[in-house]
Amino acid sequence: MIVLTRCLSPQLENIFAEQEDQLPNGPLGFLEPPVVEIEGGLPKEIVEILMRYLDNEVSTYELRSQIEKIRMVRLATNSPKITT
Repeated sequence: MIVLTRCLSPQLENIFAEQEDQLPNGPLGFLEPPVVEIEGGLPKEIVEILMRYLDNEVSTYELRSQIEKIRMVRLATNSPKITT
């Protein structure tokens, strides 16, 4: 808490303490971009081959073949199901 609040009335000190508890990043903390993490979703290998397909680096046939190959490996290794 800022030293200046020590000179203020106890009521204002309580208000500033409550604000500090509710807004740990300060009043402008809401303007900071949020931190986003993705859990689950598509396996990294599928995303990579899909991006290569969208960039015209692989054909539709190659995309299908690679996705099927990834699927077969996941089945053989009893990988957990993909959740959304």
